[in-house]
Amino acid sequence: MAVEPSVYWAAGVGILRDYLAPRGGTVVEFDMRALAPTAVCDELVEKGATALLLLVGNPEPAVSIVKAVRRDRGWPRS
Repeated sequence: MAVEPSVYWAAGVGILRDYLAPRGGTVVEFDMRALAPTAVCDELVEKGATALLLLVGNPEPAVSIVKAVRRDRGWPRS
C-alpha cells in the first residue's frame, strides 16, 4: 500500500491487514512522504508485490503514482 501517514489511513491499513493476514495475504506499507511516485515501482518489484492499493490524497499524489505505475514495464511481474 502506498500510504500517506495519518490516523485515518492507519486505521484503513489495520483493517485490511486484519482481513488479509488470516487468508495468507501480506500488507507492505510504503510511506509516500519518503518516496517519489516513480520510486514506488522499484519498491513494488523489490517486495514482490502483486497488487497496489493507494491510501493517499486525490488528485495528488494519487495521479502521479498511477501514471508512474502505468509507465513502468517492470511491474507487475508474472
